[in-house]
Amino acid sequence: MKITNDHVSAVEQQQQAERAARQTAEGGGFGELLAREMDEGATATDVGGVKPLGVNSLLLAQVPAVEQPQAEHTIMDSLDSLLNEWEEYAGQLEAQGASPDLKDAYRKLSQIGGEIERLKAENPDMAQRNPGLKSLVDELEVLSVTETFKFNRGDYI
Repeated sequence: MKITNDHVSAVEQQQQAERAARQTAEGGGFGELLAREMDEGATATDVGGVKPLGVNSLLLAQVPAVEQPQAEHTIMDSLDSLLNEWEEYAGQLEAQGASPDLKDAYRKLSQIGGEIERLKAENPDMAQRNPGLKSLVDELEVLSVTETFKFNRGDYI
C-alpha cells in the first residue's frame, strides 16, 4: 500500500483545526465572551445599575440593594476603629523607655476584645454575606486572645 501526502496533510489539517478550537476556547473565546457580556451590561440596568459579569439578573432582583452595602459599611467602620485601637495599644507598649502604663494598655486590650465580640454578635451571618470580612474579624479575635494571654503571662513586665 502506498502512503500519499493527501492523507498526511488531511490529518495535519485536522490537528491544526483542533488546536485552533482549543486555543479559541481557552484564550480567544474569553475575549469574545467579555465583549459580549460588556455589550449586554452596557444596555441592561438592574438593581445595582450595570450588570456584573456572570451574575444572573433574576438573582439580583431578590437581593435588597440598600441593606447589604449599609451593613458592610458599618462593619468596615467598626474594623477601621478596631485597627486604630490596635495602633494605640501597640504605641502604649512601645513606650517602654518612658515607663509604659500597663494598666491603660490592658484596658485598651479589653476594649478591643469587647468590640470584636460585639461585632460578631451584631453580625452572626457575616460568613455568608462576606467571608473576607469574617476572616479579618476572626484574625483580630485570635490576635486579641493571644495578646491577652501574653499580657497575663507577664511578657510585658
